[in-house]
Amino acid sequence: MILNRLIVPEGNPVIFYLNHSENGQEYANTRDEYYYINISEENDPSIVCLHWETNQKYFDFDPSLPEGRYVFEIGLRKPDGSSIVILPALDERRHPLNELLILRRLGE
Repeated sequence: MILNRLIVPEGNPVIFYLNHSENGQEYANTRDEYYYINISEENDPSIVCLHWETNQKYFDFDPSLPEGRYVFEIGLRKPDGSSIVILPALDERRHPLNELLILRRLGE
């Protein structure tokens, strides 16, 4: 079951807002904490195709990836270099939970 799906045409930026809460309250990250997204090919999630960081909950980046299906995870990197995964890419059966679809553009 896909929990989150991002769909963009090839060449378009990926833009979304992360709604991160903890204990029923919106999480307020510190100045030294960074959110990250790792994007991998769906058939080989062990290889990260793209890693992008932001200190805000607003993501706006150009994935520069070819048409296809990808999985992604979102996490929070702490000041000491450790990180926690907020949205895992795969479930316990290695089925995608979060999917990025890059669609082929017509006429190109």
